[in-house]
Amino acid sequence: MKKINFSASEISEIINKYKSGISTEKICIYYNVSAVVICRVLKENDIKLSGNKKIINEEEVIKLYNGNTYTISQICTYFSVSKHKIRTILKNNGINSKSSKKYNYYDSIFENIDSEEKSYWLGFLYADGYVRIREKCGSELRLKLAILDENHLLKFKRFISPDNIPVIYEEYKSSKCFKVSINSKKIVNDLINKGCINKKSKIIEFPKFLEPKLISHFIRGYFDGDGSISFSDKQIGLNFVSGSKNFLKEISNKLETEAKCKNANLVGTSENFKYIQFSAKDDLYKIHDYLYRNATIYMERKNEKYNYIINNYNQLKDKINKCRTKI
Repeated sequence: MKKINFSASEISEIINKYKSGISTEKICIYYNVSAVVICRVLKENDIKLSGNKKIINEEEVIKLYNGNTYTISQICTYFSVSKHKIRTILKNNGINSKSSKKYNYYDSIFENIDSEEKSYWLGFLYADGYVRIREKCGSELRLKLAILDENHLLKFKRFISPDNIPVIYEEYKSSKCFKVSINSKKIVNDLINKGCINKKSKIIEFPKFLEPKLISHFIRGYFDGDGSISFSDKQIGLNFVSGSKNFLKEISNKLETEAKCKNANLVGTSENFKYIQFSAKDDLYKIHDYLYRNATIYMERKNEKYNYIINNYNQLKDKINKCRTKI
């Protein structure tokens, strides 16, 4: 294999990068060569390779880890070291690395849906929850919400566990969010048995096992996850969105029988997602009363907007009518 030659300035740059703490694995990516080549350059210039003995700030590692903001993988990336290195530092300082066994969960929380909170969060997870069973890594329930709904995620965290489980910040392109990951086989299996399944968007069915007094809480939870209430110069509308037509039809039926509003038709041109919509004043009032009567848990921002709309419906409708007459 032809030997790769670097210029004096490149060699100096490689040495400076390595001394600053950048690993050979990352330096080789920068120069588009193998790590072996970088190691050769360092050795030829009398630079001792530190390998796994790389010195890093242990106090900073512990601070990042105990702050429940960074995972071990993220800390490894931050310091450019292996997971073994980070786990060794934690162990030597008397800190057990977090695992599914580290945290206590209310493992039987979804075994029986017999309260407002359980019914609400089941509905919310029908909308936004993600469950999976992994042979080697165990079972996982994941809930990911936008930045502005961080407080709601904290409510769920307190509902599911007595411990301070970590809330992880994620950023991908223009999307920013927080998430929690629950590693409990019992919780995941109970959710699946209750109809909250993986890849559920097109096939979920309305949970017929719910007691009548709990249905409004379930629907409110789903509304907070995959529903919307909005107004503009053109319309006022409350929507429930899903890929499952049967699920939406059942919500419409429940709202018709329980809230005494009209039965809504499916709307939308996409075959992947449909929605049911309500816009009449009486329907919005009736649905609000049905969903929020004596409710103790809900997403504040949606409730505030809903309250604003029903309290100012006539003014908003007048504005819409005036805009239509101008067209």
